[in-house]
Amino acid sequence: MAHVSSGAKGSRLSFRFDLPQDLSESTADPSDDSYYIWRLNLKADLPGVDIDRDYEIPVYATGESSAQLSEFSIRQARSAQNRIDVQVIEKLVEVSYEAGGRVMRFPMGRNLLSGFVGLIFGAIFSGVGWYLISYEGHLFMGGVFGLVGLLIVISAFYFVLNSLEVVQEGGDIRTVRRMLGIPIKRGQMRRADFVRFKKTASSRTQSGRQHVIRYTISALDSNGQELLVGEGFKGASQAAAAADFIGCQFGLTPLISASAADSEIEDVNLLAAD
Repeated sequence: MAHVSSGAKGSRLSFRFDLPQDLSESTADPSDDSYYIWRLNLKADLPGVDIDRDYEIPVYATGESSAQLSEFSIRQARSAQNRIDVQVIEKLVEVSYEAGGRVMRFPMGRNLLSGFVGLIFGAIFSGVGWYLISYEGHLFMGGVFGLVGLLIVISAFYFVLNSLEVVQEGGDIRTVRRMLGIPIKRGQMRRADFVRFKKTASSRTQSGRQHVIRYTISALDSNGQELLVGEGFKGASQAAAAADFIGCQFGLTPLISASAADSEIEDVNLLAAD
């Protein structure tokens, strides 16, 4: 969420964001075949024509911290962003109370779009494999395409037909992964052993110039063991909000702040002309 103020030629949007330390800075000379860029997508629903623009911004590891925005503006923007993220999370998961304790479910069918796209690609690869074997006599290449297509189709069905259940039972957190309602994997962690949450990029998709990263959330205990407690969160801010949401639901308080440990702060200003 951006802080809006009046500029000389239009509306000035200012916002502050955390820079993950595991990402590379911008490449000063992008003439090589491989280089790094930072791209910002500005999107807003407006009366009439909506805004949907891309900007490439220079990002370097200067060690500086931003100071142009007031703490009040930052708190307002982050509070608004957090409300948006929580609304999305509440639509993604189902939270209820049962005899054993609190239950949070990631229901079957939540990945219908990904599954549909996967089925299309799987069918294409399988069709190419069948054509190569049946009409061209290329057994090896046809088999490769057919195997890849089969794996994509299986993955697509898994995305659509699996579910994840996180349950609080006394002093334990238990998880159950199901396929068509049949348990296929279980996990367990003592709440007293919980140390912090860990977010991991699980998938990356691209549509035009826009990239979408989806994250999983795992709970880490004092022995370094991980327990998957959430998945399918879009973007780092939604993943951070999901970790807070899951922590509140199950009374899990991190001993250390991951965001404070591995991030720096930068300012970015955009001037959108009238």
